[in-house]
Amino acid sequence: MFDSLTRTNRRRNPSAASQPRRLSVSKAPVLILMLAAMLSVSGCVYLRLLEFKGQLSDFEENFAVDVSDGLSITFRDPVILEKDMWKIGLPPTLQIADAEGVTWVLVFDKQSEDDEPETVGREVQIDLRFEDDKLAAFAVGEELFAFIPKEAVLKTLSSLGDLEISVARRKARLTVGGGPDWDFPSPDKAEIVGTLGPATSEEMDDDHSVLTYSYRLRPASPRSAAYDPEKHGLPYKFLIEFDQEDLLSSITAAFPFMGSITIDYAEDE
Repeated sequence: MFDSLTRTNRRRNPSAASQPRRLSVSKAPVLILMLAAMLSVSGCVYLRLLEFKGQLSDFEENFAVDVSDGLSITFRDPVILEKDMWKIGLPPTLQIADAEGVTWVLVFDKQSEDDEPETVGREVQIDLRFEDDKLAAFAVGEELFAFIPKEAVLKTLSSLGDLEISVARRKARLTVGGGPDWDFPSPDKAEIVGTLGPATSEEMDDDHSVLTYSYRLRPASPRSAAYDPEKHGLPYKFLIEFDQEDLLSSITAAFPFMGSITIDYAEDE
């Protein structure tokens, strides 16, 4: 995904995709993971993540967006170090080095109801690009946007700077949507299951239902000496809540040893 993503394209202007308008199921995993890491780290790593969060408040100034092949986001002023990702707990599945830097490939395998990896190609791949030992860009593939408009993803990303963080409780929360600039109708449960596949588990009552999707980070082969299965092998969970009409109301991302981030989707005004 990074064939043309080098230092030169940091000057690209953000652009928007002409996609059918429908609400995102939140394909901002890397940014959300790094913000969740603020709940569990301290010292210099925390300060760098705090600076990164501040950059999100002025998204277009600090990030360049390329939607020509999936979604690539380039950091205009990188602050996250390659070693920070190890401390956060995200070891690469694969590393590809070249003259300009190194690309980390992270593969997350979707878990079935039996907590085993599915075999139908439901994994999620994220590419991280490091140059000068700093996180310069990340990318997700076009296949993730078959039912998810990139416009809604970008609006969610640009709102992450307003995230309310409680380090003591290891929780963070953000409300998006509901305003005049948010005209993406909420997807229903059937649309989300059609996109993500069957949930790992489901809970229901009279007022709402919750689908839980569980993913595990695939280790490198052979495994790195730094890989700790007790830490890096734990599941990353996404709890997707629906109202009594089966429309999306919130998404909670729960990450091992980090904490959780909840994105609430406001009702249309």
